Amino acid sequence: MNETLQVDEATPLLSASHTSVREHRPAVLPVVRRYRLGGSNEDDTLDSQFRFPSDAERIAFLLLVQLHYNESQHNALNDSSDIWENWQHAKAASAAAEDTGRRASEMLDQFLINHSSSSTIQSIFWTAFPLEDTGHATTRAVIDMLTEERTPPELLTHPVVEAVVIKCWKYGMKAGSAQDHGLSLIGHFDALSTPRCMILTFISAASLARRWSIHTVPAMLVFPAFVMTLPSVPLPGNVSFSVLHIALLLQLVLLHLPNSPSIPVAVKPESTIPLSTLLFHGATRIVKPVTLFFFPVLLLATFLVSASLVDTPLSVLPDSLEVTPMDSRFSCFMLFITVIISLLGALNTTLVMFPTLASSAASTSRWDRYSRAIGLHARRSFVEALVQYEPYCFPVPFNMLQLLVRVPCMLFSGLGYPVTPYMKSMERVLWRVSVGLIGGAEPSQRLAKRRRGGVPAFGAETEDDRVNLASSISTASAFSTRSLPSTGPIPNLSALCARSFVANLLALHETRDDWENTLKWLKLMPDNLMPKLFAMLRSSCPQILTNAMITSYFLRGPSIVLTSDIPAVNKITILAVAGAGNSLHELHLTGFVKFADSVFTTILPSMPSLRILVLRGCTKVGSATAQAAARSCPLLSTVNFNYTAVPPVALVPLLKTCFDLKVLKLAGIPNWVSSLDFSKLFILKNIQTLKLRQLGLSETSINSFLARCPNLTRLDLSFTHVHRPLPVVLAEARIEKLSLTSTVISSVDVVALVSSLPHLKSLALGALGGGQGSSVAIGNTSAMTMTDQTLESLTDALKDFGQLEKISLVGNTKLGVTSRGGGALEYFIRCVGRNCKYLNLSGVHYLQSVHLAGLLPQDAENQPPRLEQLILNNTGVDDEAAPYLACCSNLVVLELAGTKISSGGLFSVIDTCSKLQTLNLTSCRGVSVTDRRRFFEVCVAT
Repeated sequence: MNETLQVDEATPLLSASHTSVREHRPAVLPVVRRYRLGGSNEDDTLDSQFRFPSDAERIAFLLLVQLHYNESQHNALNDSSDIWENWQHAKAASAAAEDTGRRASEMLDQFLINHSSSSTIQSIFWTAFPLEDTGHATTRAVIDMLTEERTPPELLTHPVVEAVVIKCWKYGMKAGSAQDHGLSLIGHFDALSTPRCMILTFISAASLARRWSIHTVPAMLVFPAFVMTLPSVPLPGNVSFSVLHIALLLQLVLLHLPNSPSIPVAVKPESTIPLSTLLFHGATRIVKPVTLFFFPVLLLATFLVSASLVDTPLSVLPDSLEVTPMDSRFSCFMLFITVIISLLGALNTTLVMFPTLASSAASTSRWDRYSRAIGLHARRSFVEALVQYEPYCFPVPFNMLQLLVRVPCMLFSGLGYPVTPYMKSMERVLWRVSVGLIGGAEPSQRLAKRRRGGVPAFGAETEDDRVNLASSISTASAFSTRSLPSTGPIPNLSALCARSFVANLLALHETRDDWENTLKWLKLMPDNLMPKLFAMLRSSCPQILTNAMITSYFLRGPSIVLTSDIPAVNKITILAVAGAGNSLHELHLTGFVKFADSVFTTILPSMPSLRILVLRGCTKVGSATAQAAARSCPLLSTVNFNYTAVPPVALVPLLKTCFDLKVLKLAGIPNWVSSLDFSKLFILKNIQTLKLRQLGLSETSINSFLARCPNLTRLDLSFTHVHRPLPVVLAEARIEKLSLTSTVISSVDVVALVSSLPHLKSLALGALGGGQGSSVAIGNTSAMTMTDQTLESLTDALKDFGQLEKISLVGNTKLGVTSRGGGALEYFIRCVGRNCKYLNLSGVHYLQSVHLAGLLPQDAENQPPRLEQLILNNTGVDDEAAPYLACCSNLVVLELAGTKISSGGLFSVIDTCSKLQTLNLTSCRGVSVTDRRRFFEVCVAT
């Protein structure tokens, strides 16, 4: 067994070469054979036998071993004539496939927690290992195994695998290196000819020099057609000319197959390859067998109807009739028509029963839109195309140029001159002067055209092509959670039944009869139970919710909630909401950025009883929707237009007609200009909640709007241009919730304003001085305006507010700078913070453990703090804070991301805080990476 190069302190910093490391890579199949003989296949066993230069190479070898072990288990099927032994092999193969998929996904997820470099992630799939210990053994990489039929679906459908394949297809293996300034000029040149560029440039017909495939057939027809007509050329009327037409038509058909080279592989493969695979399977598995089934009788019927319609005698029998009788003609014609109708009916029946369309709407991936089976076939076809265009590949017709190198090398080798080691270098030079020049022309022209717009680095991908790994893979946030026994009232019978139904829905979905009965019972459920049941299904098994299922069973009752997170929701689903009619009181449609304003305008006229309308994040909602709500929904009490495009003018009719409007949310609307005059607007006496977060309005416009709302109780002015809000108006309005995060209000005005609001229950004063959330201002400590002196004055104003339950000082980076000992932070926590249920001090970098001494009991009764949620992310607390945190026996959520606290300090906190359910330990270096997500389990084990 070959072992990798041993690396220790004595290893020279300048290694011999990259090739020497590659030669010492361990072989795969010997390890697989040892596993099959009963050896352990645990990862730590391999770690003790081999040393790998990087984590990426280690993961690549582990994946290869697992995939080859899975393949060997399947290859052992039916090797024996003994029935019981074959059954055992089949059982072992099934278990191996399931275990391989699970372990492969776990290894990738664990690797991604500590590594985010694109080049490092790609190297897992492209690092090749020898199969055997022999000197010139064949090498295989993980990417080669993805083309195998027995590759576990869990690995093939992993979001990272999809992202790596797409990126390598578009930008090649040197995509990350091309942006490195240390890369040589030749390396930059080689990075231009990516597989996508090569197939778009050389998508001509396959030649006879290629390895045999279905794409070789047109070339096989064209070549003899020209040879047989020499010294002339194929002319109209000749068989050769017809053969050329057949080759052309066949080539056009082959260009639409899912196999490379083809159009689906070159243009949006994640969308076109699954469609091509679906059509190909439909043709080969439906049209072909049905046509072959009816072909004999169709051929006979065609012959009979043709023979019966001619006027010449039918000489099938010795004594033939002069003319075919009319009765025979009619019978033959009816037979022909019957066969055609039967053929079309059979095709229609099989197409209706074709199972690949059954779950198209339940998929979360574009690859699986036509079913998981079609998606797996499409992925394998795409990976095969990627592997086919390996580095320094000579596509058709340039593969003929390889003969200029390989034929002389073979001759010299036969004469005893070993020149084969130099063949690869010579082929690279030939590739650069032929394929490389043409392949690099297209991206070079694209870069030249976009240079005026400020193109990023040389060879960098564009924004349209960039694969969003952050949205595909699991995040690195390390939240540890536990479920505690419920101490509240016993749930009612309907709630228990709903929980049981959701827990068993996947099992019911697998059996056709059970699923049909389930749908019948869903139809009979009362309308008032559907919103709660639908909410539970959205969170637990959204993949089962198809468009037809949602529109048929769940769009009823007093409340409808649809979000863009549900894969099956589309424009048809939104339009079907109109069927709820007069019984609908609440409508929540959030995150639908692609649907036009007219879609939402269409459904509102059918909802005259609507009281709550939430269109948050529907960025195309505008004037038409606001006017439709004003005309058709006069009973509205809550309107949420956050992050839409509703202009101020369109809001006026809604405010006039909806007299009961109490909640108005307008955050993040981009088209609100800085200067708007609301002084002439009528008094909005019923408005109690107003959210103007992230609006571009001037301070004058905001204050004129606030003056029209005398009865406000909840106000959000975060990230606005407010400098000094009207304290008199706000004090008279009995404000209970106030958010001024990232505004430029002065410290004196903040203290004066808060002092005039004795009814406050929630206060957010994060990053004061940031000014509309400017990243420059927030990152600049000098821009922050809240100091220790301001905090002391604020504490004196708040310590007598008996109703205050929630306060946030997140991002005020100047707090604690001048503290000596406890200082202002300790004074604030002792007098205000411990009496709240929610306290957020994230980003207060100078907050130390000593400042948390204010959480200690303050009286003889040893009453614990009221805190239920404490957020201390990115602060300076460490293990010395453990005894102070342990005093918070009512804690439910504790966030300590990016702090210096360790496992030893947390044990006492968890032992004392029996109500704690959520613990955030992201980037806590004092806690093991493997323990951050399961720290409650670690505590129980220890």
